[in-house]
Amino acid sequence: MESWNLLRALSRQSALPWVCMGDYNDMLCAEEKRGRVLHPNSSFQGFREAVEDCKLTDMPLIGYPFTWERGRGTAEWIQERIDRAMCSDSWFDYFDRAELHILTCSSSDHSPLLLVTRKHPFHLKHIRFKFDNSWVRELELYQVMTSSWDGLEEWGCWMSFVSVLVEYHSGGGVWEEILKWRFVTAIISLMFFDIWMMSILRLSLKIAQTGWLGC
Repeated sequence: MESWNLLRALSRQSALPWVCMGDYNDMLCAEEKRGRVLHPNSSFQGFREAVEDCKLTDMPLIGYPFTWERGRGTAEWIQERIDRAMCSDSWFDYFDRAELHILTCSSSDHSPLLLVTRKHPFHLKHIRFKFDNSWVRELELYQVMTSSWDGLEEWGCWMSFVSVLVEYHSGGGVWEEILKWRFVTAIISLMFFDIWMMSILRLSLKIAQTGWLGC
């Protein structure tokens, strides 16, 4: 129940495309288990509802159908598919050729997963980016830029700013040739750099003011 609520909370953090991959410790249907007593269909309802609430799609697994096992070579051998990758529709629209592969591992009861993000072909023109002062007349972009600069330490402001860039990038019009993914990627990189620099600054101030390192 706690992990399902966490998944719902993550889905509400941002409208950006996202994928969630790892050990869910839950199954979506009875076919995802082999061995011993099978679970009734009602036991999968909670996890299914969480996935539907988050509007996620379970990516098909290429290779062996089970990701976890216990008791190999005995009558108690159990196999389950509890590791998976689930993505939003917008994420899969961009990585529409992505594949999820299962690998082998001799030192764990879990089989590792490999997500190959084969991005669809996207041809860019070789143009140099130039900021046009007329862009500030776009009220929505101007407001988001202003709130982002004023709230530099706020993750939400940055994410809303990037969301607008992505929206204009995919929407066409005068932005289609400007806000390409290279530009969006540069903005995201600067975002993480600024957050990192701010963390370093705060840590330095804490050390200087409180002698945190015990000097």
